Amino acid sequence: MITKGYGEKVAYGFIIFILLLLSSGLSSLWNLRGISQSNVRVHQSAHPVVRETNKIQIQLLKLANLSSLAFSEQGAKNIENYQIAFDEGAIKFSNLYADLEALAVSNLIDETQVAK
Repeated sequence: MITKGYGEKVAYGFIIFILLLLSSGLSSLWNLRGISQSNVRVHQSAHPVVRETNKIQIQLLKLANLSSLAFSEQGAKNIENYQIAFDEGAIKFSNLYADLEALAVSNLIDETQVAK
């Protein structure tokens, strides 16, 4: 058997250590690339859905507020004003929901995601 000197053993150890660090670094870069692509997909699909859903939720809360105000109102004229405002808000809600459905039909997201 050929015996190796102390210097050669240290050199081989450093080479192995450098190779392990290099493979670990490349693996990390590969993982970061995957995370970056995932972030792009989330930004393209989830961000528009969240924005539209927030608009719909705000409109729905406005409708709930109008209905509670009309319920506690005493005068018929004021109730009619609330009803007109509610009908206009319901139309806006329908339009916003139609926009969300149109977003679901586009290729950015699946319809099942919107349904959930």
